[in-house]
Amino acid sequence: MSNPLIREETPEERAARLKKKQEKEQAKFAKKASRARSRDAGNADEPDNGSAVKKTAKKRKPKKVKQPKVYKHPALHKAFKAIFIALLSLCMVGILTVLAVGGYVFTYIDRQATGEALVDLQLYREDQSQTSIVYAYDKKHNLVELARLHGEINRIWVDYEQIPENLRNAYIALEDQRFWSHRGVDWYRTIGVVLEARLQQGGSTITQQLIKNLTGENGRTFSRKFNEIIRALNLERHYSKETILETYLNTLYLDAGCYGVETAAEYYFGKNVSELDLAECASIAAITKAPYTYDPMRNYDKNLQRRQLCLNDMLEQGLITQEEHDEAYFKELNLVGNQKAVDDANSTSKDTTSDIQSYYVDYVIDQVISDLKEQYDMSSSEAWRKVYYGGLKIYTCEDMEIQSIMEDIYYNRTGMTGDDPDLQSAMAVVDYSGRLMGIVGQAGEKTTNRSLNIAADSPRQPGSSIKPLSVYAPGVDSGELYWSSMLMNYGIELPNGKIWPENYGGDPGDGNYYNLQQAIAPSMNTIPARIVKLLGIDFCYKYHTEHFHLNHLVDEDRDYSPIAVGGMNYGVTCVEMASAYASFGNGGKYFRASTYDLVTNADDSKVWLSRDEEGEQAVEPGTADVIQELMRTVVTSSNGTARKWRLDDMQMIAKTGTTTDNKDSWFIGGTPYYMGAVWYGYSKNPQELHNIGGNSPSGRMWYNVMSRVHEDLENKDFYKSEDSVKLYYCTGSGMRASSGCASTASGWFRKDSIPKYCDGCYVHGASGQGPTVTTDTTIDPSAVSESQVTDITETPPVTDPPVEVPATVAPTTTPPTAPPTTAPPTTTAAPSIVVPDEDDR
Repeated sequence: MSNPLIREETPEERAARLKKKQEKEQAKFAKKASRARSRDAGNADEPDNGSAVKKTAKKRKPKKVKQPKVYKHPALHKAFKAIFIALLSLCMVGILTVLAVGGYVFTYIDRQATGEALVDLQLYREDQSQTSIVYAYDKKHNLVELARLHGEINRIWVDYEQIPENLRNAYIALEDQRFWSHRGVDWYRTIGVVLEARLQQGGSTITQQLIKNLTGENGRTFSRKFNEIIRALNLERHYSKETILETYLNTLYLDAGCYGVETAAEYYFGKNVSELDLAECASIAAITKAPYTYDPMRNYDKNLQRRQLCLNDMLEQGLITQEEHDEAYFKELNLVGNQKAVDDANSTSKDTTSDIQSYYVDYVIDQVISDLKEQYDMSSSEAWRKVYYGGLKIYTCEDMEIQSIMEDIYYNRTGMTGDDPDLQSAMAVVDYSGRLMGIVGQAGEKTTNRSLNIAADSPRQPGSSIKPLSVYAPGVDSGELYWSSMLMNYGIELPNGKIWPENYGGDPGDGNYYNLQQAIAPSMNTIPARIVKLLGIDFCYKYHTEHFHLNHLVDEDRDYSPIAVGGMNYGVTCVEMASAYASFGNGGKYFRASTYDLVTNADDSKVWLSRDEEGEQAVEPGTADVIQELMRTVVTSSNGTARKWRLDDMQMIAKTGTTTDNKDSWFIGGTPYYMGAVWYGYSKNPQELHNIGGNSPSGRMWYNVMSRVHEDLENKDFYKSEDSVKLYYCTGSGMRASSGCASTASGWFRKDSIPKYCDGCYVHGASGQGPTVTTDTTIDPSAVSESQVTDITETPPVTDPPVEVPATVAPTTTPPTAPPTTAPPTTTAAPSIVVPDEDDR
């Protein structure tokens, strides 16, 4: 049944639709034919439409369908295909990786080579192991080398200008012909080495060798060589050729413990590097390739062969003339080294040198190490390395003439009694600004370096020599005592009821009153004990430790015996005593005895240490003047304990000291020029010094040295401040003399601490009678007989009277067993003390 909504197509409409469709298809074919003709004919005229239609109208051949290839073993084919793809992928990854790594390496090399300096040559110069040199000045103020200090490495740095041109050229000719033209790496040589498959060796420029010397990297690896090349390129970018060559020639090892050309020149040829001739320059350059093999001391012929090769290269490169070449070619070298020095240098020992140093140099080393530790917070090993490897220049305070005199007397044991090597003496001499002028640590021949130095390192009990420091100076400095202060010559009562101390020879004292001058000259013990009780133990002990810096005291020395008579647990050293006593000749300033004025680096551009030139005020200037004058009377008074060792025509101050049983003898004496301290005794097993009588053996050693030291020096006055004055005082009361005083004498007083005028002379003594001294207690030096200062090297007769027994007042009755009732009041309680077996004088 037809749909009424759809009209059926008529035959005419159908024919028209089909015709229209056919025309459309024909137009389509015509268009394709036109395109085909255009491709075939190019720029030809329009083709015939009819032929085009015919051609396009031809029946087209059907395309052949490609049949898949059939493999005999399809599984194997798939496997090979997978492997091929994997290998191709790996190759691509490898190529990309190489390109990436190559780009990174190139960037890294460029950045490192052109970036900031990788090597600081100045820092390396400072850190390189260099020999330290100890200097002193002679009489004409010329600098003299005393010693060289080094461990296994002996190196003296020299500047570029000091290195001869021939030596520089010798190294360039042998080691790096294109040194002046390349930029750190000689690529011609490097590529040649690579082509010959010798990458691990050869081809290094001087710059590369310097890198190896500085870093210490000697491994034969690609990475080491790679880093070496980078650093060499970088080094040349930041430093001049001259600086590089200078550093190289100072860092070479040239056998026999020699590092750098300066020490090599000195060892092999006995001259400075600047003095080398052409043949010697070539000889040193020849050593570098293999130091042991080409050492001219070990293998002269092998060194000669390489030296001649060097000369040939220098001639070929136009660095020397034919005449110069011929003159040096067969020249016989004058070698001054010795096999022992070679053996010592190559041993593992850290001994500083094959020569024996003086006690002064030993003490310089000790003091510099100690001061570096203190000022720079270095460890002991760091300070030691700084001294032996730091290239320091140590400008010492040594007076070469004084040191020579001391060594002559002590090494020959002049003035010492007996040949017992255990019987020893030591001495230190300082000036009044704190400079240690000379020091000897023991008597006899010095056989080792840094051996026992008694003068600096071995404290000994000081005996009575401690009194000016521990008793008289504190008393005058406090204002409690004057020159004329009257004190009883009698011991103090101990808690156990005993009376202590006694004077020399078992004398307990006569109970009379004496002033400070009358007590110090014969070295009474009783009056110093009373002064300690008056001032207080702690007050006096403070002067020991804080004012005069006696550094070997311990808490047990805070007592009467150590302070009053020097019976200490350990004691003091000659250096400490000389430094402390010097304060009485310079206005009261304490200077530590310094062995050096300056300690600098190798080129003096940095000061590591310097001597203290300010000092510290140990006592008031007026106090120093008073103690100085008191000590003059120890020499000039008829009963002075130092009177026998007075120097002719030279002002002098002194104090003696002898410990219990005469085991230690001290003499500290000064002139307006120098202060010297001498100890004398048995070094290992202390025992009594026999047959010394009234002569001080330490005084004899002091005189032997100082008489020679002062031979050509003019007599002059001691330094005095403006804070002291010489006044008359009443010998009865000790007060300032007035018109009514029956007896007066003169003495020295601080201007700000002068006693009142005397208003009654008889104020002391149980009977109301004072001392009967009526003359000035400062005895004129001419009063001492000539016989008392001659024959100083002879042992004094046993019959000589003890020199420390008071000669001005002799007891007329048996001394009382208890202090007289007129004794000064006790101001401090007496603690438990050690009583000497026999009194110290």
